[in-house]
Amino acid sequence: MDIELLRTFLEVTQTRHFGRAADKLFITPAAVSARIRQLEQTLGVTLFFRTRGNIQMTAEGERLLPHAHHLLEAWADTRRELAREAEPDRHLRLGATPGLWQFLLAGLPACLQRELPDMTLRAEAWSPDELLDRLSAEQLDLALLYDLPGDGALK
Repeated sequence: MDIELLRTFLEVTQTRHFGRAADKLFITPAAVSARIRQLEQTLGVTLFFRTRGNIQMTAEGERLLPHAHHLLEAWADTRRELAREAEPDRHLRLGATPGLWQFLLAGLPACLQRELPDMTLRAEAWSPDELLDRLSAEQLDLALLYDLPGDGALK
C-alpha cells in the first residue's frame, strides 16, 4: 500500500475539503481526488460522501481513521528505527589490564565524554592474553596493556 494514500486521507478528514488538503500536501486537487479514489478501490469501500463544498466521512471512513493514524505512526517509527541502525556505531569497547584501571578511571571517561559526547564507553578488565584474544575476535575496539604477553607477537 502507498503510504501517501493514507496521508492524503487523513488530510482530507482534517480539512473536509479536497482543495485545502491539496494545498497542505503541495499537490493538485485532482491528485487528491485520484489518491482517495485509489484508496477506496484498494479497500473496496467508499470513504467520503462528496457534495459540493461539503465532504463527509462514511462509516467506513470513520472506521479507517484510527487505523490510518496507527499505520502512519508505525511507518514513522520504522523509518526512525532504520535511520538509527544506519548511523555509525557510537560505542567504544575498551579493555585494559587490571593494573591500568586506576589510570583509566582517573581521566578517560571524562575526556571521552567531553570530546565525544554521543559516544558510549564500555570498559573491561582482562588478563593480557584475554585482551589480545578479544581484540582479535573484534570484541574490543582498543586494548591497553603494559607489555605484550608471551612471545610478544599479535595473533
